[in-house]
Parts: sequence; structure tokens; C-alpha cells
Amino acid sequence: MVYFSKPDPDESNSRELHYLFRKRIKESLIRLVEKIAVFLKKDYQVQIGYLSSLIIEKKFSPIIYYFYFSLLEFIIKKEQLKYSEYCENLCDLLPFKNIYSETIVINTLENKAWEKEYIENLMKNANRPSFVTQATDEQILESKVYIQKALEIINKANKDMFAEIHDHVSSIKIFAGDYDAFSGTSMKYFGNLFFKNCTIDADPVLYFFESLIHETSHLHLNILMAFDPLLINSKEHFYSPARDTIRPMKGILHGHFVVYRLVLMYLAAYSYRTLFNNRIDVAENLDFNVAIGKQPWNYSTRLEIFKFKFIQGDELIRQHAKLTPGGQELLDNMKDNFEKMIH
Repeated sequence: MVYFSKPDPDESNSRELHYLFRKRIKESLIRLVEKIAVFLKKDYQVQIGYLSSLIIEKKFSPIIYYFYFSLLEFIIKKEQLKYSEYCENLCDLLPFKNIYSETIVINTLENKAWEKEYIENLMKNANRPSFVTQATDEQILESKVYIQKALEIINKANKDMFAEIHDHVSSIKIFAGDYDAFSGTSMKYFGNLFFKNCTIDADPVLYFFESLIHETSHLHLNILMAFDPLLINSKEHFYSPARDTIRPMKGILHGHFVVYRLVLMYLAAYSYRTLFNNRIDVAENLDFNVAIGKQPWNYSTRLEIFKFKFIQGDELIRQHAKLTPGGQELLDNMKDNFEKMIH
């Protein structure tokens, strides 16, 4: 049985949901190409046959999702030349050797179209002049070591979270440069995580521990929202206590789900805190009005901040969100579980 309103990581549930998501993407992609073929009066049987051969039991690489969501955007924007070109060259744009992911590949930016598009969007949304570059070989190697240590701690603390990461994540792109955000992902590049190499005053193992949980939780909620929008007023804007800025309700719900998962995992990993390079100490200099991104990288401090931000987020969403029945159930389950965790 699949649970759409279960907020905690669950290996079998995560795997089944991801399987159903791949099935939906494959079916939807085939229908899109069929409709385009009819509209353009073209013969795309080779392309449709190629898509029909996709094995949904295997994990798709981000290139599948990039192709699908790009095609959708071209159709919505009525860019006939682009979606015609995508369909004509479908087999070349989705080469067989690149459409599945067996393991999590960690490297840097490779100048691929979807990577460049993501970075361009980052720059457009930056709050100040910023730039992003490829990580050096040394930065990649260091990041791999720290990510592996973070994954070991996650596995010890919560094997279901560890399994969800390996099920949902296909690749991690390490980048360098001058940019405020530490990590990111997107439904359009599903399965890929973008991590900035750790340059801040933080234990790099803790830095990647949090980044892995944070971005994988976004991926999981994206899957849930593919089956149930959870929100009716997703585009309405409200103040976000987690970021100390105005955000659409969809972003606030995403942030709330992430904060819930971080409370869960910070508590679960507390017994393994000595593995975080002994930089775990008592919470200090607590300022609950500061956005999470600007909080100090003190394990105990961040845990207390996450607890406080969760309570704020729950109150905000209950006051302003227009939830579907599934969204309400998910929100209630998070609150009930949170109260059990902290008592």
C-alpha cells in the first residue's frame, strides 16, 4: 500500500511512490509525443516505440525529466519549432546509455544544457551579483569524502532516509563560486542535486548531512505533489518565517516539510554527534528571528531553530493555506509526529 500523507522516510513507500512517478512520466511523455504527431501531421512511431521501451523498474536519469518538462513548456508557450525539433531528435536527445541511473554520481558542472539552464535561473533569482563556476578536482574529491561520511551517519541514524536518498537521487553536481544558497534541486531536473562546495565556517560533514536531507526531502514532496497538489492556493504569497522573506505558499509548504525532516534527522543523529568532527556543543546565541540560512552551524543551535521554525510554519500554513484533504492529512501527521518527537 502506498501512503501519500506519510511525512517520515519509509524505504518501501519511497520506492513505490518513485516507481509510480516514473510510470506516470513515461505514460504522459508518450501521450505528449502522440498528440504533437497528430497536430504536426508527422510520423513519430519510432520515437513513440523508443519511449515505450523505457523500463520504469529502473531509476531514470535527470535527462528524462528535463526532456519531459521542457517539452511541456514549449507546448504551453506555443513554441512549435522547439517542440517539433525535440520530437524529431528525441532518440538523440535521450541516448540509451544516459537514460538510467544505477548509482549516485558525484562530479561538477559539465556544461550540459539542463545544467546551464539551472545556473541561469540561479543568477536571475540571486539577491546580489553572484557567479557560479565548476568545482576543482580537489574540491570534488573533498566533497565526496564529506558526503560519504554524511551518508554513513544518515544510515546509522535512519536507514529509511538513507534508502530514500539512494532511491531518489541520481547525481550530485558540486559547484564553486560566490552564491548565497548552499544547495538546490528542481522537479525539472529530478534526481539531481546541486551542492556548493563547503566554504563557510561549518563542519563540512554536517553541511552535507543537512544538504542531503534537505534536497532529497524536496524531491520526495515533489513526487507526492505529482499525485496530489496538496494546496489550492499554491501561488499566493505570504511571509515565510524560515527564510524571513515573502514566498508562494507552495514554497512555504516545501520549506515546512524540509524543516520537519531536519528536526527528525537531527534528533535521530544526535547519538552519532561525535562523528561530526566533535563540533557539537550546546545551543547558544539563539535568535529565532534570523532566517535559517543565516543561522550558525552549531548542531544544537540549528536543532532548536528548526523546532521553533516548524511551530511557526505550522501556524502560518493552518492560517493561510487552502489545503486538499491529502494536504491537510500530511500537515496533521507532521504536527502529531513532531509533538511526539520533542516530548
